[in-house]
Amino acid sequence: MQQQDKVIDVRGVLERNCTTTSVDELRSQGRSRVKVINAKQISALIEEAVARAIDALRNSSTVDTNAVLEASRVEFQKLVAEREEELREVRAEKLAVEQEREALRSEVAEKQALEDTVQRAREELQRVLGSPALEDLENVLRGFAERERGEETQRAESLHRELEELDAQSRELAQRLEQSSRENDEARRAQQRAEAELAALKAERDAAAQALQRDRAELESRRGAFASQQDAVRGAEAASNQAMSAILAELRQLKDTVEKAPAAVAQAPAIDASKMMESLGEAMDKKLDKLGRKLGMSSGPELAAGISFDGLFASSSNMESNLEQVEVKEREGGSIQDAVARMKAMRLKPTESDS
Repeated sequence: MQQQDKVIDVRGVLERNCTTTSVDELRSQGRSRVKVINAKQISALIEEAVARAIDALRNSSTVDTNAVLEASRVEFQKLVAEREEELREVRAEKLAVEQEREALRSEVAEKQALEDTVQRAREELQRVLGSPALEDLENVLRGFAERERGEETQRAESLHRELEELDAQSRELAQRLEQSSRENDEARRAQQRAEAELAALKAERDAAAQALQRDRAELESRRGAFASQQDAVRGAEAASNQAMSAILAELRQLKDTVEKAPAAVAQAPAIDASKMMESLGEAMDKKLDKLGRKLGMSSGPELAAGISFDGLFASSSNMESNLEQVEVKEREGGSIQDAVARMKAMRLKPTESDS
């Protein structure tokens, strides 16, 4: 029982083992902060730990003192840890309060310093206001203010004039812009007209190009036709030359026949000149008909009716003709030979000129 009293009376042990020291002595030792042990709290912790240990061992049949002490120590350590955690939280809150208090002290000190500065400024201002130099300063400030007002008025008037000039320039610029807009519209319309005219010119050019193409095609076609015609003309000329050669050959043959005629005429008693000319014309008609067939021309009566042999005897201005004065029935054969000779001479002149 005595041993249990010694274990439980922790407060008395702490009080007996504690020493008392003043704060000044601690400050003189360089300690600004100290840790304080609350004997009541420690005693309560120990008592609570012992009570918890006894409750845990109450159901046991035998009580071991060492087990009780060990259990009490464990519970005490748990309680100390819990109280230390609570103490740390309290210290943190206390530190925050101290910091806030220090901040308030600093703010109060700054405010006090500001109030002192304001007070000194008030005293200095009162001293200055009471001096004669203040009137001079007021006069200087008043003159400066008047000059500023005058300069401000001048600046305002100048600014007003500049604004009026800017307004006039703005109106002029607006007029120019309007004129430029009208000119741009007119230029745009002119451009549209020019584009329309250009499109029309392009269309005309395209139409002219197409017409030129057609003309070229037609020209080429005509050139081909003309070439064909030239070939045909050359063929016709060749055929005509052949025909003329044939005519000349026929005329030469006729010439030979005429040259041989005097002998036959001399043997004949009397020949009618008109019949001879008629037979000669018929022979010429036959030759011409034959030649027309070769050239592909019609040789009907209408063609023969339009043929005149007067040209055969009108090619020479020196040609003499006395056929109207010839009386064949009353003449002898010699006069007919002379007439045939004269006709032969007339035939030879154009033939020789042609050859």
